[in-house]
Amino acid sequence: MKWIDRLRGYVSFTRNEQKILLFLAVLFLAGAAIKVYRSSVVPPRAPRFDYSESDSVFAARSTIPAAPSSIKQQPVNINAAGVEELDGLPGIGPSMARQIVEYRNEHGPFKSLQDLRNIKGLGPKKLEKLQPMVTLQ
Repeated sequence: MKWIDRLRGYVSFTRNEQKILLFLAVLFLAGAAIKVYRSSVVPPRAPRFDYSESDSVFAARSTIPAAPSSIKQQPVNINAAGVEELDGLPGIGPSMARQIVEYRNEHGPFKSLQDLRNIKGLGPKKLEKLQPMVTLQ
């Protein structure tokens, strides 16, 4: 009993501190009991994901299929095309298509594909991609 008395000398709590410690211990035990109850009585829900397929399969399913390469698209005449036709070209949105038509109306027909560089936002890389899809006829 000597060591218990010595321990009480080192660790002595007031009456209110003892009540708080008792309250915290009851909360801890109640939480532990709820956790045990949930794990034993309520079965956990299994995830409904199928991990048997690779990520590339999921990526392939989520993309829009490209047009078949066997179908050749006729080149678009940029000197006669309207906004809708120009908007269908890759990298050309509705605002850039309007800019191309406005530029063509103000300055006349394009004489070379390099004239398209005068359109804001149409740089050399985009022009290189467009080259096989457009014509000046």
